[in-house]
Amino acid sequence: MMKCFSYLSSNRPLLQVRKMVCAEGREKGTELFRVTNEAGLDFDVLIDRCFGIGDLRLHGQMISYASETGIVHPTYYNASGYEWLRSFGGGFLVTCGLDQVGEPFQSEAEQAGLHGRVDNIPAEQVSHRVFEKDGSLWAELSGTVVQAKHQGEHLQLRRNIRLRHDARKIWMSDEITNCGGESQPFMLLYHINFGFPFLRPDALVELPSAAVQGWKPASKEREDQWRRVPEIEAEPLDMLWLHKVIPDAEGRGGVCVKNGSRAVHILYPVEELPVLAQWELIKEHNYVLAIEPTNSHLLGRQWERENGTLRTLAPGEKKTIAMEFEFE
Repeated sequence: MMKCFSYLSSNRPLLQVRKMVCAEGREKGTELFRVTNEAGLDFDVLIDRCFGIGDLRLHGQMISYASETGIVHPTYYNASGYEWLRSFGGGFLVTCGLDQVGEPFQSEAEQAGLHGRVDNIPAEQVSHRVFEKDGSLWAELSGTVVQAKHQGEHLQLRRNIRLRHDARKIWMSDEITNCGGESQPFMLLYHINFGFPFLRPDALVELPSAAVQGWKPASKEREDQWRRVPEIEAEPLDMLWLHKVIPDAEGRGGVCVKNGSRAVHILYPVEELPVLAQWELIKEHNYVLAIEPTNSHLLGRQWERENGTLRTLAPGEKKTIAMEFEFE
């Protein structure tokens, strides 16, 4: 045990997890964990929003993006078209899927809205603990999110989030299982969001990109300018680049978003998430960068099926995805 523990009456000054309930507006009733540690991390885990990571601060400075909607209770979710955006509060980590990512579509056989429904499903089997291990304090938070439809899909996401009292780092592991009796489409995207004041003009994006493709008109014109986040211009910029990332020796892709002396490092498995999307919305009152590792191409399930790129999970099949977020 570390010597400093002898000075403590409680572990709270070093590492604390508090369960809270939002009290008013459209966030009323939303349950979350507020997590703080000695190293300066302060973030929310949104129990009722797919166990995602909401507001995240480092030494008091907001790192994540905060949209105009704020936290929205899943009761208000609308699955049609682009109405997902009415529930997009930003935050550090939003989960998209589990059987639809990207553009909404409607056909005679099926329809799906933007980015699927999983982020608007509350977690169950929720637990948290703080414990000592090898001279450090650790916090571990877990929850299970079930996306199911009678005579339809039965997909389960089990999420585990860990951090140490003296580290500016979050470890996250997801296990996604097809609990049904038929193969199901499997689409997954991690929407990792950065906003002001951490995100400022001339912030840098560093990643080992072997190839980059501009997807929206403004980004096609700027395929060589994705590394630097621009200033707000007279005309809004809505840009999306798709990267083919070179994995390291352990098969992981590494992304760094840097602004001055502060940086955020993201590690994720390239084999499971072979496409990396970089989205930037540069306009007055909407200044956001999102790093989005995904197993799809952001054009929706119908497009993936028609182009032969739709991933599926067989009955009982599991996928495990481990990610790391380090802040300096």
